[in-house]
Amino acid sequence: MSVSEVDQIGDRLLVVFDGHCVLCNRAVRWFLRRDRRDRLRFVAFKSTKVAELLARHGIGMEDSGSEPGSILVVEDGERPTEKLLVRSDAVVAMLSELPRP
Repeated sequence: MSVSEVDQIGDRLLVVFDGHCVLCNRAVRWFLRRDRRDRLRFVAFKSTKVAELLARHGIGMEDSGSEPGSILVVEDGERPTEKLLVRSDAVVAMLSELPRP
């Protein structure tokens, strides 16, 4: 997904991940193969738009010198009800969007 499309995710979940992390990239590929209902959108940490989004939630990438070491999920992006989910909450939200086996 290009950064210019971040504003157009609609009611999908925006998944922010470390584009250099091998584990994160494999996880993204795993989710893409199983996202048959097209509910997830993925974008790497390295973008101005993502930096603005994280700053709204009190996460500054310039503080640590690099991106956070996990996958983050944004629900209801660019809306008053926007939520940032981290760690297991993020993974549970992503899994809940996939079809049941």
